[in-house]
Amino acid sequence: MMLRFFPHFLVFTILASCNKGGDEKILHFECEEQFQGEACFKLGAKREGDEALRFFRMGCEKQSSKSCIALAEKTPDQAEASKALKKACEWKNQVACSKLGQP
Repeated sequence: MMLRFFPHFLVFTILASCNKGGDEKILHFECEEQFQGEACFKLGAKREGDEALRFFRMGCEKQSSKSCIALAEKTPDQAEASKALKKACEWKNQVACSKLGQP
């Protein structure tokens, strides 16, 4: 019985690991080619440092309020943080507005 299960488990594991790279490629395509800010946010959330900031900036430019908030939280540049929060607040994101002290 265990021998029957093992090959299926192995195939599933291989397919799952192949799909992870595929998901990453799809997110890159959606972010960079289809201008989907949510995909940029997801890519930034999987990264750290300057690479994360790059994706959050791209997402914020593509009207992802989540990207703008993440950018505001991660960037050391206070002017950039304020600008990002203002954009997200303009798009009616309540979290961004409350961080700016607006209702």
